[in-house]
Amino acid sequence: MSKPVDRRIFGGSLLAGTGALAVRRLCSTGCLPDRRRRRSRVAILLADSYDGPLDRTLIEGLRLFELSLRGKTVLLKHHLSP
Repeated sequence: MSKPVDRRIFGGSLLAGTGALAVRRLCSTGCLPDRRRRRSRVAILLADSYDGPLDRTLIEGLRLFELSLRGKTVLLKHHLSP
């Protein structure tokens, strides 16, 4: 047999659910701005050496993100293998 639900717990749950639905509706209509931080995009591309055609490797990596990079900065970092 199940235990009866306390009306305080029921009221609190109802209020929390209603608040969550209200916030979701405000976010979907654009009334409430999304304040989460955007994530950085990272690609790790391997090259046999730095003597070869790195421009092709770089272009292929940038195409992964489908970004317009005009006027933006791109960081290239090499990794020395042990």
